[in-house]
Amino acid sequence: MIKKISNNLTDIVLILVIIAVFNIFFPYNVSNLPELQKGDIAPKDIVAPFTFPILKNKDVLEDERQNAYNSVPPVLNYDETRTERIKNEYKMLSGLVDSLKNSVKDSEEREKLFARRYSELSSEIRKLLLSNRSSFLLDNTYNIFSEVLEAGIISEKDEIPFGKEKKIILKRGDNEEELSVSDIYEKDEAINKIKENIIKSFSSNSFLLKYGIELSQYFLRSNIDIDNKETQLRREKASREVPETVGMVLEGEIVVRAHDIVDQKTADKLRSLKTERENTNTPVNETLRILIKNLIFVVILILYFIFINTYFKKLNIKFKDKIFIASIVMLNLVVYSVFYQFVSVEYLIPVILSAAVFSLVYSRTFAMVTTVFITGFLLIYSGLRLHGLLALIITAIYTIYMIRTVDKRAQFLNVILKIGAIILFFTVCIGIYREAALMNIVYNSLTGVSNIVVSIILVMLILPVIEKALGRISNITLLELSDLNNPLLKLVAENASGTFHHSLIVSNMSESAAKAVDANELMARIGAYYHDIGKTLKPEYFIENQGRESNPHESLPPELSAEIIRDHVLNGIEIAEKNRLPEQIVRFIRTHHGDSLIDYFYDKAVEKKSDVNAEKFRYPGPPPRTKEETIVMLADSSEAAVKSIPKKDEGEIRRMVEYIFKKKFNENQMRDSELSIKELNTVREIFIRILESVYHARVEYKEKNVEQD
Repeated sequence: MIKKISNNLTDIVLILVIIAVFNIFFPYNVSNLPELQKGDIAPKDIVAPFTFPILKNKDVLEDERQNAYNSVPPVLNYDETRTERIKNEYKMLSGLVDSLKNSVKDSEEREKLFARRYSELSSEIRKLLLSNRSSFLLDNTYNIFSEVLEAGIISEKDEIPFGKEKKIILKRGDNEEELSVSDIYEKDEAINKIKENIIKSFSSNSFLLKYGIELSQYFLRSNIDIDNKETQLRREKASREVPETVGMVLEGEIVVRAHDIVDQKTADKLRSLKTERENTNTPVNETLRILIKNLIFVVILILYFIFINTYFKKLNIKFKDKIFIASIVMLNLVVYSVFYQFVSVEYLIPVILSAAVFSLVYSRTFAMVTTVFITGFLLIYSGLRLHGLLALIITAIYTIYMIRTVDKRAQFLNVILKIGAIILFFTVCIGIYREAALMNIVYNSLTGVSNIVVSIILVMLILPVIEKALGRISNITLLELSDLNNPLLKLVAENASGTFHHSLIVSNMSESAAKAVDANELMARIGAYYHDIGKTLKPEYFIENQGRESNPHESLPPELSAEIIRDHVLNGIEIAEKNRLPEQIVRFIRTHHGDSLIDYFYDKAVEKKSDVNAEKFRYPGPPPRTKEETIVMLADSSEAAVKSIPKKDEGEIRRMVEYIFKKKFNENQMRDSELSIKELNTVREIFIRILESVYHARVEYKEKNVEQD
């Protein structure tokens, strides 16, 4: 319980440290942007820290608003009521003419009454209207007169507040239409139109032309008014609707490149960035933005720690591992914060380095998960941009899997070439897709490839330091140690061939068993290779190397024999440390006998005297802790025991292996082991199967005479 609380507290401390780094280095403000005007030379790359609209230049905006204002035609109202009144006045004249003709017989009286009402008309037309020819004049004039009146008549066209074009909007009730100013008439234009229509329709009838025009002039009045108020409202609305912006600059987009001359468009972008910052960078908005960024970051960070604590228990991640992992995460954030103003900063971030190190030191799955989380942190850090992260993620995944297959540091060049080709391909494709300039594509490609080269070289250089600092061992180191031409293994093969053969069988047993119980099979195999290197100093004292010669222990007291046997562990540790073997491998030497009793010589000593100090006949230990160490201990004892039995049939092999497992368990040699009972049973069955295969009965061949030619 106390250990769990302690682990949680250390996680909380690390999370708080990472959050502190996040906020200290986070590029929140952009106050360091230089003040640049048109014609200035940009001292550095300026990258948009957030998405903002590009404000139009003040003069350009004013011109566009004036153009929008002037593009709205004036609004004119067609007065339907006035039109009907004019028509009705015309009809009243026609009605009066008919009435006077019918009711007043005396022609002079008719003329007097008619003149009293229409004194403005000439006497000549008054007489004509009271004559029999009036119907022709009145009907045809009314038709032509009405047609012009319907088109619309305005008092003065010069009073119309025209815009850019001689266009008008004529409103007729709820309907309106845009017309040319020539589609409506002033009074003189209307008279000319009537004259034109009479000539066209009645072949220059002089009678109708003379009196019809006079009659029209008497009744024609304007029926269109200028709606100055509505015109002004519409023009102001059009002016207001002119957008103040001319596009957007996306977060992470290059505003201006270093050493470029600032043109008007770039100056507008810089001015817009400054304006947007001043408008949005209020204390409330800034605080809210910081809180939301931190909230997202903290949630992802907590999820990551929960993930590694829950699903990677097998990796035995300790506090120093978490410090290392947190340091790598913070390194990525700090690199971004330092270089975020650079073009394509994503190609500078050490994501590949992180992925390679995690893959080698921990596991592929762990590296994959951590790389995904680091990418998430970077996306939050950058405001969800970084197009090049796609290339980086794909390359990182390939790196994670490929670098685990390297068994020698000399093969890193091959890794650099292959991974470099991948990031080069994706960098070029992304650049083409985004329609980037050729120089930008070349720059990004060189940066990406350089990232790969530097990352892999750094991995080669710092991997031994990381392994030593964390007390871990990478697959590369293990694979290098697996080379049977290794000087230590060659020493075992030359000086203690029986021990070497025994170690190979134990390694085969250990590797198969480790794989079956989800342990590190490579670690188990290498540990088995080196567990008995201490026997190379006095190989003849160990039965597998004695052959048919006499046993030197026969002339030695049991105490001395036990000391020689026990010392192969201590000698092995000394040899391993002298040759700088990793501590994980040294532990196989320490633990492959645990602190068990050297039974054979202890029993011989007890036969001679009863008061024997058992501790002098005990291996120094400690007992194994990890799955791999336990498996090697059991494999070592099982193989040696089975080899010693005279009849190696299936039953005897099973009986002996089961006896060894039970004996180790009863001697409390598995008290610290991570292997469960179920896993022990699995390991035992695998050992029995392999040992039956190694020591199976062979067909006995009889000698035959071979004829010589």
